[in-house]
Amino acid sequence: FLNRMNLDHLSGPLALYEARRLVASLKFDVVHGFEHYACIHHTAEFARKTTNSVYVTDWADWISVSAKRKFYSLPGGRRYLRWLEKRAKCSADGVTVISHILKDATLEMGLPEDRVLYLPGGAPVRRLQVLDLDVCRDKINVPGDGVMFGYMGSWLTEELIPFIDAFSGLPPETKMLVMGNSSMELKNHVAEKGLGDRVLIKGFVEESVLNEHLCACNALLIPMIDNPYNRSRWPNKIGDYMACGRPVIASGVGEIPSVFGMGEIGYMVGEDIGSIRDAMTKIVDNYDNIQGYLGAAARKKAEEYLSWDALADRLSDFYGMLVERRHCATDNRTG
Repeated sequence: FLNRMNLDHLSGPLALYEARRLVASLKFDVVHGFEHYACIHHTAEFARKTTNSVYVTDWADWISVSAKRKFYSLPGGRRYLRWLEKRAKCSADGVTVISHILKDATLEMGLPEDRVLYLPGGAPVRRLQVLDLDVCRDKINVPGDGVMFGYMGSWLTEELIPFIDAFSGLPPETKMLVMGNSSMELKNHVAEKGLGDRVLIKGFVEESVLNEHLCACNALLIPMIDNPYNRSRWPNKIGDYMACGRPVIASGVGEIPSVFGMGEIGYMVGEDIGSIRDAMTKIVDNYDNIQGYLGAAARKKAEEYLSWDALADRLSDFYGMLVERRHCATDNRTG
C-alpha cells in the first residue's frame, strides 16, 4: 500500500498473511529478515513468539542518510525512516551489518557486541577466475595493445567523472572500459572531453561474459564520493574485482580502507585528480609487474577473507550461538 512513496516496503496485508503462514507451518530455527521492511519485521517477531525462532535482522544500507529519497521533502519523512530502520535492530535477537559504521550505530542503540556480526559483501571466487588478459581481449573484441582500466556499475556512474578527468591526462594509447548502464551525465562528459575513442562505454554486460570483460583490463576502478551513504555501505564490485585477480584503484571512502587493510591489493586514492592520476600512472608505467603481484594478492585475500564459504561459516557460527542462547533462556524460564 505504501511502497510507491518508499514509506515502507512489502506492507500489504496479503503479503503479511502469507509470510506468517509460511513461518508458522515450517517452524524455522532462525528467521533472518532483510532490512527493516514491515512485512518481514512483523513476520519474524510473530515467528519468535509462536515457534520460538531466533530473529536476526540485516543492515545493508543506511537508507535514511541518503540524499536521494523523494519523500524527504515531506514533513518528518527522514525522521520517520530513521525510526523505521532502528526499530527492527533494537528488537531483534541478532543483527548482521555490512560496514563498520553500521556496526557502531547498532552498538550505540544498546545491543551488546556479541549480538552484532560484521558480515561484508563477498567475492565469487568460484564463478570468477583469473583469466589471461590477451585471450580475454580477443574474445570480447577490444584493442589488444596498451593499458586498459575497467569500471563496472549501473548506479551513481557520475562518480566516475573525476577518474575520467584523471585518465584524460594519460598517454593516448591507454583506454578505459565502462561496463553497465551509464548515465547521460557520464556519456556527455566523455563526449565533451573528446574521449569517445578511448573510453569504451560497453553498456550492460551479460554475466556469462563478465569474467572476460573484467580480466581484459589491467586494473579496475572503484570511484566513491565521500558522503554518509557511501561511508556506510559495502562496495559490492570490489569482491568481483579481487576474484578476477586485478589491481584495484579505489577511493578511500567507507569500507575501502578496511579492505586494503587485508593486504596490498592496489592503490587507495583521494578525491583530487592528482592522486587518482598518480595511481593510474603507476599501473601504466609498470603494469606487468604491478598487475602480477597486486593482482595475485587481491585474489589471495578474496579467497581467504571474502569467499562465500568463509562468510557462510562466520554466519553459521553466529546463528548457532544465538539459537543456543535462546534455547538456554527458554529452558531457564520453563525450569
